Amino acid sequence: MLRLNPKRYSCIEIDTSSLESQFEASGYLDNVEVNQADETERVQRKVFMNWINYHVPNCIKNNLIEELRDGTKLLALLEALTGEKLPGERGKRLRRPHFISNVNIVLQLLERRRVKLVNIHATDIVDGNPCIILGLIWTMILHFHIEEYVRLNALEHQRDSTIPHHSQRHISSPAPISSDTARSSLRSTLLDNINRRFGLNLNDFGRSWRDGEAILAIIDSILPQLKAREKGRAVITNRARLQLAFDLAERYLGIIKLLDAEDMDVDNPDERSMMTYASQFLQKQVPINQPEVLMSSCVVHSTKLRADEGSSIRKWIANLVKTGINQSNLAQFQQEQAELKSEFDRVKDSLDSETIQNWYLIENELAIAKSIEDWIGIAEKMLASYSVPTSGEQVEEQLRCHKLFFSCLPKLEANSNLWESIANHFKQTIRLADEWLEAMLEASRRWEQYHIAADELKGWITTAETKLANSHLPHLNQQQQVDYLSDLKKFFSSRAENEKILYNFVASCNDVLATLPEFHQTGLKETLRGLENRFHEITNFKAPQHLIRFEFDLTEANFLSRLTNDPENEEPILEDLNAMENLGTVYWKHFNDKSILDRAMFNRREFIKRKKKLRQDIAFIRQETIDLISVAESQLKSITLDSQIEVLRHNEYTLSKIREQLNVLRCLTNEANVDLEKELKEFESQLERLAEQLKAKKKEKIINWLENEAPQKLELFRSGSDHSLKDEINKYRQMIIEEKELNERVRSIDVQLSLIDMERCKVGSVKEAKQKVKNI
Repeated sequence: MLRLNPKRYSCIEIDTSSLESQFEASGYLDNVEVNQADETERVQRKVFMNWINYHVPNCIKNNLIEELRDGTKLLALLEALTGEKLPGERGKRLRRPHFISNVNIVLQLLERRRVKLVNIHATDIVDGNPCIILGLIWTMILHFHIEEYVRLNALEHQRDSTIPHHSQRHISSPAPISSDTARSSLRSTLLDNINRRFGLNLNDFGRSWRDGEAILAIIDSILPQLKAREKGRAVITNRARLQLAFDLAERYLGIIKLLDAEDMDVDNPDERSMMTYASQFLQKQVPINQPEVLMSSCVVHSTKLRADEGSSIRKWIANLVKTGINQSNLAQFQQEQAELKSEFDRVKDSLDSETIQNWYLIENELAIAKSIEDWIGIAEKMLASYSVPTSGEQVEEQLRCHKLFFSCLPKLEANSNLWESIANHFKQTIRLADEWLEAMLEASRRWEQYHIAADELKGWITTAETKLANSHLPHLNQQQQVDYLSDLKKFFSSRAENEKILYNFVASCNDVLATLPEFHQTGLKETLRGLENRFHEITNFKAPQHLIRFEFDLTEANFLSRLTNDPENEEPILEDLNAMENLGTVYWKHFNDKSILDRAMFNRREFIKRKKKLRQDIAFIRQETIDLISVAESQLKSITLDSQIEVLRHNEYTLSKIREQLNVLRCLTNEANVDLEKELKEFESQLERLAEQLKAKKKEKIINWLENEAPQKLELFRSGSDHSLKDEINKYRQMIIEEKELNERVRSIDVQLSLIDMERCKVGSVKEAKQKVKNI
């Protein structure tokens, strides 16, 4: 993955509104690390990251906030600052508890060193709270960086103040700096130390440093032979002067370049960042005795320069201005300037101010042009490496790299006439990048639509297959099966909506295929065919087959239930039979399978057989009933007063048998849907007539027995010669339960028998006599 150091091009400006507007429209600027909406946070992130990387090389690579969350790099930083080996969780598979543990170790160490932490908690660091993380790093900078430099400077000044010297600048002894004072007013203390040590009169760490003069003055205080301020006067803009100051401090004093010129050349520079940078100068020794011999020798040497010694430099400048800087001569001009550099340094004091100014201007312009040309080279290689992405992931990765590189563009200065052709080349590269961006955004949109449509189609297929797999669950009751059948029909009957899901997928897939070369289309086409085939297999085969089979099974179950529980209601039974035959016919026509139709025909044949058997049963029982009626009539005619009671009782059994037959016959005719109502009523009328005749015969028989036979047998019983009267009484009483009067007469005979028994029995006690009476 290509990466570009934004500091390398930070001094260059260009109008990139067209590209940035496209990033804003597409929503990609939200993830760019350089947040233009908060300049202070942006600068602090850069300065604090550079400060950390100075103490722990290559510690932070891209995102300060994200890379400090797990606490491992904070542990490494504290180990570098303190020299202590700290415990902690280090590994590739750390989780949130490990993050919190690491950060707690860091915070506990800082508290042991009496570093005051205000509202800084481990969870805020782990959650990636930018304000808290930047506050923690600033606290560490104050303690380990700024306070340390201030303390050392104070000690050094106390030591130097005891040594006599002849410096023209008298440095007074500073007041002792306590820890509390340094922490509460560290800004003022640091500013006082810098002003006192380097003979400055600065009021803040913001605007006072914007023009770069303060840094050049500090450099001159430490290394006066560099003539930093004189070089600075040859530079026109604040930004170029700051760049010069940063470069001189880094090259000759080893001051870390924590921030860039454009970070300070703003209306309100960030004071924390400048404090971090400026405090480094306190560790540099200001010479007590100025090197007067060196300075005087330079002056003597300068006065001996010939008037024409700078002619080659002036000619070179004139040639460069006339020719201009382009891709073909950039390297040559840089080489020529490098060759003339020693001569320029040697004769600089004898050159006029315009020549000096032009030299530094050209030096700056060559550096800018070289930076732009290097950037163009990297950009062109990156654009040349682009290929047509064959997946959505490749599109996103290519877009991410493109965004990361082109979101931090070089900026062209307004006075770039010296290298206009390079500027045009740069703009052409930006236009090409815009075209690539547009193409990648369109490809990303197409791939995104494809994935959405593919997920929707796959979801539909999965849901459909699940529904079909669950359509024969045995635990469902009949109502649940009806509801499930309704749900299946509703899901699969929306054919237009289902086809729309497939259409959207096919359309989005074709849109993506249009962006791919033919040799990269195979995999996507196979996916398209596979999902199309699964969809059509479900909608054209599996779903209709399952629906028909499930509905047939449900209808067949209803048919058998009705046939068993409500056979006389033939209409719904016939509807079920017709429905099963229709389903079987549809299944046969669509799938060339007669199994369903064969089952429907079998059920109809069974139903017809059942009806035929019912008709046969009806005919048999009808004839049997007629025969029983005929037998009963003949039996009644043969009954006389002399007939035995058993004959009457047998006739009663015959009539009850006829009554049972009539009930069965009525049920069978209802079930078979046979109309025998008229004949049944006639049978019932005959049965009622026979019952009345039997009743009359029974009454006549009892009356004859009471009047003729019972008195004679009672006398015989009294004499002790006949004991069958009790059995006869019981038989007659069973026959005349409905006749109250006759029943009382038979009961009186029974009472007389009991009295006769009492006369025969001797009673031994009153109690026994009472029991006998009670029994009677």
